[in-house]
Amino acid sequence: MQDTHLQSSTEPEHLHRVRTVAGWLLLALATALTLFVGYEFYDSLTGDYVGGEVATVWVITGFVGVLAAVAWVAAVALVRSGKNR
Repeated sequence: MQDTHLQSSTEPEHLHRVRTVAGWLLLALATALTLFVGYEFYDSLTGDYVGGEVATVWVITGFVGVLAAVAWVAAVALVRSGKNR
């Protein structure tokens, strides 16, 4: 156990910066996806959708919501790992 070491301490400095920048870009994407989900939710409640359109809008909203959640988790993980030297 004494011979173990952290991988982050042996990585080059530029990989930390790449992870941090990728995390911030992913945060921007996650924010846009979250805004889209909010807009679609509002639109689905106030829009004049009929029949199958309602189900289609809810499926798309749910799918983008899941993508937004995954993007938030991945972005936070990338930013934290990039700053954790």
